[in-house]
Amino acid sequence: MLVDQREIQARGGKCARYPVSCLIGELLARAGVIKPLRRFKVLDLTFGEGRFWAALPNAEVWGFDIRRLRWVVKPSRFYNESCEGWRKHEEILSQSFDVVVADPPFSPYQRGWEKRGHYRDNGSIPIILYEARKAAIHFRAPLLIHFVGKLVFYGFRVMAEAWFLGISHLTQMSFPTWFGVLSPEVGEG
Repeated sequence: MLVDQREIQARGGKCARYPVSCLIGELLARAGVIKPLRRFKVLDLTFGEGRFWAALPNAEVWGFDIRRLRWVVKPSRFYNESCEGWRKHEEILSQSFDVVVADPPFSPYQRGWEKRGHYRDNGSIPIILYEARKAAIHFRAPLLIHFVGKLVFYGFRVMAEAWFLGISHLTQMSFPTWFGVLSPEVGEG
């Protein structure tokens, strides 16, 4: 399914300003991860400004990022460290999460690209995707991924997906990126 940013923005309200957040809400609902009016808990390993959650007020977001940016949405908990940090905090390991999120930078045109060494490659996939996969398995939670191409990990199945035709605020060009909600099969790891 191809979703155009302008179609979402035409709905108005929060979707006009945060179309990606509205798309994420639809994908998580379609996958059965979230229900209307029910709070849900998110482990976002690439929190950034929190824009993913701007149209989703029922999200309790625990975020990680190497930089503390000006937030659009204030996280419930924030850890100013790399994505691997989730494994060393007992307060996180003892929680349950409804979804784990990975939105690794995939363009040298994104702000801060040169400072994002923690997204380095581990030989096969960027570290953030490796960590997100491990966290989804640990918490037995679906994994929401935003990337330039479709990703499917061994031991996961696609629950919902969409190609998003966004317009770059830097280049004013349209380009499709993939959003997927993947479910880990129990026992993988």
